[in-house]
Amino acid sequence: MKPCSPSLLVLVFLSAAAVPACGGGVSVSSEGSVATGGSSVGLAFANLDGAGVTPTLEPDVVVASGKRGEVDVLTRGDGNAWRVFGNFFSGGETLQVAGARVGGGAAVFVRNADGEVALMPAQPGASHRLGFPVSIYHFVRSNMPTDASPPATGLAVGDLDGDGSAEAVIAAPGLGLVVLPNLAAAADPSVNPERPPTINGYKLAAGPAPSDVVITDVDGDGRPDVAALDAQTPTLRTFATVTQLPLAIQPALTVTLPAIGTSLRATGCAARPLVVALADGKLVAITRAGQIEPILDEMTPVRHLAASGDALAVDSARGLSLVDSCADGGPLLGVDPVAAVALTPADATRARELAVLQPDGNTVSLYQVR
Repeated sequence: MKPCSPSLLVLVFLSAAAVPACGGGVSVSSEGSVATGGSSVGLAFANLDGAGVTPTLEPDVVVASGKRGEVDVLTRGDGNAWRVFGNFFSGGETLQVAGARVGGGAAVFVRNADGEVALMPAQPGASHRLGFPVSIYHFVRSNMPTDASPPATGLAVGDLDGDGSAEAVIAAPGLGLVVLPNLAAAADPSVNPERPPTINGYKLAAGPAPSDVVITDVDGDGRPDVAALDAQTPTLRTFATVTQLPLAIQPALTVTLPAIGTSLRATGCAARPLVVALADGKLVAITRAGQIEPILDEMTPVRHLAASGDALAVDSARGLSLVDSCADGGPLLGVDPVAAVALTPADATRARELAVLQPDGNTVSLYQVR
């Protein structure tokens, strides 16, 4: 997408079939809605082609079903219509989902209400089908943790060391950020979920209560870095990847925010690699040098965020809009509130996709961004 003038890319009308913007250069087309099994609380895009299956250009949508303890997989059926492919046991009340490639195959990562983080590998040779969850952090059985690690409050996945297989970074209050490499062992088809392999990682000091965490290139050197918020103090910390093989990460910036940050997203904007939603409902961008730039004041209060390349999806009290992450402002149109939003990665599809979880916790609406 190219920046628009003044900065609005496109307004997302939840009931519209197609909304042109930027003189017709960009539009959003509705692809319909899908009813999940209910109690959904979050969603993400994930390429769920199984091990040994060539990744497609268009990922699936994975939905955290909350109290059902499942992950719903939405994929395209006949005629390119979206449908529920299946519901897969996730090991607990799922709060967060993320997708990545691990050990040559697809995987979904889940964080549940017990603070456990598990990996659900795609079944070998089968697209869209997930295996049983394998715990990689804070192993919980019969509602009791089997280790002394504190519950996880945040999760990010990405290829930090550049080997084509993702690492996980877990926010754990009282412990810091836990970096877990070598996750291929947990994704192995022969693994016993009741006896998950030990994943040896290391921790990064990240304040008293690290919460939301992202993996992205913050400093512009071409290597993915780590950034995290703190839930008790108005602080954003970044950690730079200084070498990939071997993987070495060190503290970089400590930024004092105007208020406690509630959500953190990585943008595709080189000048503003991070965007933070604050507890007071305002939105700020963080520059490479750690400077704070208030943005999109007219959207206050902001409720939900998603980012992909130069696109930033912002759900505010005045509407859900897709705006340029490198620019400021733009007109808004009020629409119904939403429960969560997700965007495909900028390079994952020929046409970018937007997924919206409706407040009923049951309905996911899909849109194609052209």
